[in-house]
Amino acid sequence: MNEFHRIFDLVAGLARAVAEPAPAPNADAARGRHAARFSPQPVEKLWRERRIGRFSTGLAVTAAACALLVGVEARAAESDPNAAPPRRTRRGGFTAGLALGPLGGAAVGYPNDLKQIGRPEFRSDTGFSGGGAGTAWIGVTFNDYLAFGLAGYGGAMVGAQHLTTFNAFAFRLEGYPAFGLGGPLRDFGLSLESGLGVATTKPVDSDAKVIESGAASRVALGTFFEGLRVGKFAMGPFAAVDLSWSPSSFRHTTWIGWRTNFNVGP
Repeated sequence: MNEFHRIFDLVAGLARAVAEPAPAPNADAARGRHAARFSPQPVEKLWRERRIGRFSTGLAVTAAACALLVGVEARAAESDPNAAPPRRTRRGGFTAGLALGPLGGAAVGYPNDLKQIGRPEFRSDTGFSGGGAGTAWIGVTFNDYLAFGLAGYGGAMVGAQHLTTFNAFAFRLEGYPAFGLGGPLRDFGLSLESGLGVATTKPVDSDAKVIESGAASRVALGTFFEGLRVGKFAMGPFAAVDLSWSPSSFRHTTWIGWRTNFNVGP
């Protein structure tokens, strides 16, 4: 955790490094250790790389995964041009789903103010917090082992002194890597959500915003098992790790719950 805090402070200090001119020597002396902690050059570099890649990273990851799996299917078809196209047996076509459940985690950061980011007196840490979240998605299931779509996510968690609310928009990729093994493994899957969101933390007894993410990157990695099937609905438990970060905040949560997925096909 201490290592994470050091990395977070380095990234979060960017706004100060960019917004303020280099301090005079006497200002450095007054700020003491805190002024020496941040090196404007590497912090600015990290910020620029993160800002430029924030949105494109999610699209690149999902597009690359789709391209890889589609390429594998195309290569298999080329190996036997006379073979009939593979028949969908479990899922296909339009898909929509909903996942709900409790979560636990923490948030740390600053108000989204260039003059406050990176300064210890403005830093807040929620400690462990508990709450709940939900995500809903629509998309296309290409075959029995790959689906791609768009998702909306939101939730809240409360700790001893803070309430954190968050929501996001993301690309969603689902894969069923063990489908070819047959049996119950056909319904074991992995999920990835990657996109942009916002999060805000307030004291439970105040409306003051002590942590504001601004536009934040979000990545959620999960696993699920659709062990119950009713008509075109497949349901089961899931578990996921959810991360969200920006120059002014970092939020990490572990999430479990129940999901329901609808597929038009096969």
